[in-house]
Amino acid sequence: MITATDRALQINAGHAARHAAGETTFYWELPTDATYWADCGVQTGEELDRLLAYEAYVETYKERHNIKPRWTRVEDHTTEEWRRMLGNL
Repeated sequence: MITATDRALQINAGHAARHAAGETTFYWELPTDATYWADCGVQTGEELDRLLAYEAYVETYKERHNIKPRWTRVEDHTTEEWRRMLGNL
């Protein structure tokens, strides 16, 4: 099982590579401090992926409907379900 910090490092490396290749117009990085993720209640890479999928869903929902779906919680669905729901927006 991969830690949230290790998964964040993987995601950052992938984003940095896409940015260096000119595939993105902005640069960002996820925090890689284990304490930061622990404070967020995220321990594993799987939990981080689910959190990121949830956040993408919430932000996209807000853009489309002008309201955040505050009735949802990250625990309500799996990573795959959040991604599928995002695709259906």
